[in-house]
Amino acid sequence: MKGRELNAKRAIAMAVTGLLLLLLSFSGNSVGQLQSAYENDTVKSSNELVGDEPGVAILSEPSGIITTGRPTYVWSEVAGTEFYCLVVEDNWGNVVVNLCYDASDLVLNEDSKLSVTPPVTLVAGSYSWRIRTCNCGEKQWSDPMSFTVCTSTTLPGKATLISPKNTIGTSTPTFSWNCVAGATRYRLKVASVSDLSHPVITDWYDASDVASQMGCSVTLDGTLDPGNYRWWVQTGNCVGDGPWSSYLSFKITSDVPGKVTTISPRGLISTRKPNFIWGALSTATEYHLQVQNDAEIVLDEWYPAEDITSGSRCTVPSPSILSDDDIDYYWRVQASNDAGPGPWSSMKYFEVVCGKAQGGAK
Repeated sequence: MKGRELNAKRAIAMAVTGLLLLLLSFSGNSVGQLQSAYENDTVKSSNELVGDEPGVAILSEPSGIITTGRPTYVWSEVAGTEFYCLVVEDNWGNVVVNLCYDASDLVLNEDSKLSVTPPVTLVAGSYSWRIRTCNCGEKQWSDPMSFTVCTSTTLPGKATLISPKNTIGTSTPTFSWNCVAGATRYRLKVASVSDLSHPVITDWYDASDVASQMGCSVTLDGTLDPGNYRWWVQTGNCVGDGPWSSYLSFKITSDVPGKVTTISPRGLISTRKPNFIWGALSTATEYHLQVQNDAEIVLDEWYPAEDITSGSRCTVPSPSILSDDDIDYYWRVQASNDAGPGPWSSMKYFEVVCGKAQGGAK
C-alpha cells in the first residue's frame, strides 16, 4: 500500500515537473518571438525614416516687437529630425544668423518645444527667421516669422520734415523727413487745409521700410486732389508713440509749370563738355532738354526733376554731344508736371572756342 502511494506521488511529481518544463519552454519561445518581432519592427521603422523628407517645424517666437537683440528662438519638435538649422535675415535679405544644431543636443522645454539662443546680438531693426529640418540629406523649411528688435528705453524724438512744401506739380508727392534715432516706426498724417480734423492719410510705416542712406521717405500709392494741404510725421518705438513733428504746407496745382530760366552754357565757352544749368521750378516734375546746331538736333532728353535738382538750380552733367568743328549751338528747356508740359524757355546760344588741348586732346 505504501509502495503504491509512493509510486503515485512520484508519477504526479514527474508530471508536474514535465508540465512546468513545457510551460517554461513555451514561455521562452514566446518571449523570443516577441523580442524578435519588436526588433524587426524597429529596424523596419528606422528603414522607413531613412531618406524620407522630414516634417515642417512650427515657429512660436520671437514675433512682433521684442526688446532684446539676443532673442531665444522657439519652435515645435519634429519627429525623425537629425538636425535643425536656424536662419535669420534682416530687412534687406542679408543673412545675420545661420547655425545648425544636432537634434540630440536640444532639450524640450516645459511646453514640449525646442529652443536656442544664438551668441549673436542683433541691432535694432526688422528681421525674419526660419527653421530647416534635416534628415539623411533631406530638408524642409518652415514658414518664416517676422520680428522687430527695439532696444530703446525712451521715446524717440521729433522728426524734421523736408518736403513737399510750397507749390508742387504732382498729385503723388514723396514725403521726406530726417530719420530719428531710436524710432522703429513713423506715422504720416496728411490733411486738407479746408478740413484739418479729417486727415486724408494717417498711416504707420516700419522704419526699415522707409529709411535709406538719404533719409526717410514715403511715396503715396494713391493720388491727392489739387488743393492746399498740411502734413506731419509722428515717431514711435517699443516704448510708445513719440511726439508729432511741426507741420509743412504744400499746394498741388492743376496748372502746367511756367517758363524755365536758362543759365549756362551761353556765349563763348572753352569746353566741349559743358554742364547745362537752369533755374528750378517747384511745380515741375520733369524737364525736357533740347540741344541743336544749325543742321540738326544733337540732344533731346527728359530728366526727372528729383534727379537733377539741387536747391534752386537744375544741372544735367555734360553729355558728349559736341563735335570738334567750330559750330554754333542752341539749347532750351521745357518743364512739365502732372497737368502737362509748360512753355519752352528762350533759346540760348553758345560756341566752343579753344576747346582742344595740345595734341588734339579734348
